[in-house]
Amino acid sequence: MPRSRDFDDDWDDPPRPKQKRKTKSRPSTGLLIALGAGLGLLILMLVGGVGFLIYGGFSGSLPLGGLLPHPALAKPATPEMFNRVETLEPLSSVERKLGAGYALSAAETESITVPLPNQFGGRERTRVKLRDYAIRPPGSTVTMTWYQWGSGASRLFVLLGVEAGGGEPVVWVKYFVAEHPNEGYTIMTENAQMTFRAGLPAGGPPRK
Repeated sequence: MPRSRDFDDDWDDPPRPKQKRKTKSRPSTGLLIALGAGLGLLILMLVGGVGFLIYGGFSGSLPLGGLLPHPALAKPATPEMFNRVETLEPLSSVERKLGAGYALSAAETESITVPLPNQFGGRERTRVKLRDYAIRPPGSTVTMTWYQWGSGASRLFVLLGVEAGGGEPVVWVKYFVAEHPNEGYTIMTENAQMTFRAGLPAGGPPRK
């Protein structure tokens, strides 16, 4: 029986293989964990860097090049802050009460002027450089540093010094000033008692 042309064509052609569906490859769990850890580390680095720029280091340098104030200078000082500080109190104790202070540089103590207390009740007061205020006699202290809390019209300045052979700086002078428009100043000061040390005469102690 003769076969039709259509039958012959179908017989000769091999069956076509079925095409497999392409499946999308999913990232492995390890890769996802690695990406998450890297992203978390990057966020921590960014947060830490921004925090350092905003709050500055312990040395008291102005953060962000002066764009943001040091925390100690963010708000005006008050007489209550002055009263909380005691003369001869160590720096660590002062900063526990008031927060970290802003250590003034030599150039800043040269440029900052403060009014001297007026014992005669007049409004005119002599202004002096902070560097020249309450200078202690030579040999009484080895190093001295002014710290500041507050800014603008109300500021608290504290002079801390290290005695010869001593360790932590202690308060020698505390000075609070608030300037009132057309009403003069509020000034509160206190100095630690100055002590003089006389060295032994050359050649050792005197004979009895």
